[in-house]
Amino acid sequence: MSSGALAKHYVHPRRRLAADRLTRAQHVGRIRAEVDPQVVVDQLWGACYHRLMMPDEPLDTAFADALIDHLLRGIRG
Repeated sequence: MSSGALAKHYVHPRRRLAADRLTRAQHVGRIRAEVDPQVVVDQLWGACYHRLMMPDEPLDTAFADALIDHLLRGIRG
């Protein structure tokens, strides 16, 4: 699969889904209005991809739970 096809069929739809869910959370006051959903997606994905490239630091459930917990404390409405 080409990088263009990967972006079109995998990356972009998943980013949209995540950003849409974050935007809905903003509309009901669960996330502060000034938070940029695209940046939140980058924060989550970036941290996970970073872990995938670091053989001594696993991308496991404990890390994912801590990542989400810390992020949501910072963006909560």
